Amino acid sequence: MPELSASNNSAIARIIAAQAQLASLSRDDRTAIQILDQICGPFRGTAPDWRAPPGSTLSLYTDPHSSNGFGTLLVEAFAPDGLSDLPFYCKEAPQGPAQSSVHWGEVVLPFLRRYGFRSAVSPVSAFPIAHPAAKAS
Repeated sequence: MPELSASNNSAIARIIAAQAQLASLSRDDRTAIQILDQICGPFRGTAPDWRAPPGSTLSLYTDPHSSNGFGTLLVEAFAPDGLSDLPFYCKEAPQGPAQSSVHWGEVVLPFLRRYGFRSAVSPVSAFPIAHPAAKAS
């Protein structure tokens, strides 16, 4: 697939986030992963720019927050303990969830891999903290 322009990449992220927000507001019996498959499938292999626009309460569209339908669906679908992990991800990065290397590693990376998304946005911390549910080796 040819590389899309930066404006197209931003548009793809906005479309995915908006569709996910709508789906989260009118949930049916589908699982979070089924909803994400339907929304993200057509954009497989693209490079969405997940940065939220200036002035937004989010840093990234993928940020975990109860008011962010897309971020909530991601946590539900990919976090080790589903939605019960949402408070941990929000609390773990009080300066902004986009900085959370735990959220990035446990939720965002599996999401990007599932749909073949390419992304240059990564967490600031190079040293992830272990999720509290992780077993000690």
